[in-house]
Amino acid sequence: MTADDLGASDPLEGKPDKSSQDIVAVFVDIEDSTGIANHYGSAEYRDFLSVFHKCVHDVVAGDDWAPIRSPGYHNFFGDEFMAFLPASDYGSAVGQALDLACALKMSWYVSSVNRERLDSDKEIIELNVGINLGRVHRMPYPLSADDTHRPFTLEGFPITIAKRAQSACEDGRASRIVLADRAYREYVKRSQRNHDFSYMGRRQLKGLTQTLSVYEWLGDEFEEPPDDLRDDLQNVLQSLYQKNPLNPWYALLLARSYYHRAEADWYAGQYDSPWYATTASLCLTALQTINWSKLRTITAVLLTCLEVQRQWLELGFRAEQAFVNDPTFAYALGLRAKALLGLYIDEEREGKHFLDEAQREARRAITLFERHDEDINHEALFLAHMINAGALAVEDRETRALDAFANAVRHAESGDIKWAAEEVASIQPAMFSKLTKSESWKDMLARLERVRVSE
Repeated sequence: MTADDLGASDPLEGKPDKSSQDIVAVFVDIEDSTGIANHYGSAEYRDFLSVFHKCVHDVVAGDDWAPIRSPGYHNFFGDEFMAFLPASDYGSAVGQALDLACALKMSWYVSSVNRERLDSDKEIIELNVGINLGRVHRMPYPLSADDTHRPFTLEGFPITIAKRAQSACEDGRASRIVLADRAYREYVKRSQRNHDFSYMGRRQLKGLTQTLSVYEWLGDEFEEPPDDLRDDLQNVLQSLYQKNPLNPWYALLLARSYYHRAEADWYAGQYDSPWYATTASLCLTALQTINWSKLRTITAVLLTCLEVQRQWLELGFRAEQAFVNDPTFAYALGLRAKALLGLYIDEEREGKHFLDEAQREARRAITLFERHDEDINHEALFLAHMINAGALAVEDRETRALDAFANAVRHAESGDIKWAAEEVASIQPAMFSKLTKSESWKDMLARLERVRVSE
């Protein structure tokens, strides 16, 4: 694969200093490739590698990966692929690296190599991925060339660390996607997505004098797979999960596959899609059987499915359970407040105690998580402020209700929460009917509508 094949340009073209830059390095390697090479003849091994190369090409040809198609930002070495993502912001760039790693794995899972293995009741061949970040230098080659546009390589210690992090993948228990310490810290500090990691300890990595903490990524809210892979991928994921029911990575991939189908039905107007129940059942089974991880992302999917199905008692119980197990899980607390609000609305205002408890939980979420930093959970705080505003409106405290709702709108805008307007509309008759004549209320609804339609 070359940049000319895919029409990519240099990400630093036109910038005054092209000698160094910040990147996130992604190293991808076929697991046990040495043993595979010994098993195959040379022609068979070439065909095996060509399948891997095609999987990579199919993913990287997508619009999202134009920067790494540039010369010097990707390379193949037999069974290894490396990519370097330019990083203006490390946290988001690590998120992109994880998206890339996930997309590569999805493509590899449905490849002819792994389908043949699954059909023969064998374990699949995994990809190992190491990720790190840092500043690297662009080194032109050959070194004697005078042409200012001569080829270059990216060189630097952060790349070495990414390669060494990949070497720890063989001890992984789930995804075999391993982040070096700095990449992990930047991602956790800045990411707005739910995420799960397993700490693998401090490692004496090959060629390094110091030890390095490494973390296995267990998944987060990754994107829906392409339509042409959806059915095949779901079948493969079902086989993987059946063979490995204690692997949280496979459980989450299958849950997300079901969940994407449920969401497609929902957006098509089928609000009672059976895929929500299927997803919730899988998530609940995983939570009851996999006991070595917090499974925050699987829990978030479960809670969302229960929310959509309006199973308020079950949602309240599971959300409380999740928050007790993980007191930093803001979204769980926000959904517990919403579950109590749902019980109040369904009781047609007869269950005033549900509203009081919903407001208490909402205010607890605001007290615990309303921080002015980049780690804030906007979705949880939007729900909390909205519920608090609704309770105040029911109590005829309109001024305070509008102030509280303004905070909800602020979080909807900051978090780009496109479902916020619909969320407000769903409870407006029961909670906000006394505010609808206010100009301030109308202005804030207009702001939520702008969030909903924004690109």
